[in-house]
Amino acid sequence: MRILFYSRLCCLLLLLNACAAQDHYHSYKPYNDLRLHGELAIGVFSYKTYDDGHVQHPNRILNTSGNPIELDESVAALVRKNTGYELYHSGMEIRQEASLVLTGDVLELKVDDSLPPARWTYIVEYSIARKSDGKVLFSKRCQPQTLDSARRYALPSGYKPSIEQLILEGYEEFFDDPRVRALLER
Repeated sequence: MRILFYSRLCCLLLLLNACAAQDHYHSYKPYNDLRLHGELAIGVFSYKTYDDGHVQHPNRILNTSGNPIELDESVAALVRKNTGYELYHSGMEIRQEASLVLTGDVLELKVDDSLPPARWTYIVEYSIARKSDGKVLFSKRCQPQTLDSARRYALPSGYKPSIEQLILEGYEEFFDDPRVRALLER
């Protein structure tokens, strides 16, 4: 009887752990203080960690613990969407007919969650190109400072704010650059 109880308890704990690794990422709110003027189309974003085969799914975050961390949507789609929210909040007009197109390559989104505190790394390369001929006018690799999460492990309640903060810092690093501002305000 005791063995049956403990085996069921173990199964329940494993099930709860698997469910806890799913993110329900619905309520992103833009936080930046930048003010931008102009219009921009948002093009294709990619997730190089997935493209290069380092993770098996496009919505999986590279991590050091044994439990995979997966988002409800692909990492590229999440960064694209949140970048769009930040642009809109900054005052940019988002129009697919705009003469300039923003693209992004998420080169790395990783958490070292093997020891406390969890350490997050995010590298994104944004590019602005002319829509008419595809010529890249400006490109910049942004790597916000490594973020230490106060939580021991990267649980959904802890990684959602960490990801939002990293995307915001990468966005601000790119769009606060005077060369980007000059390009957008032409």
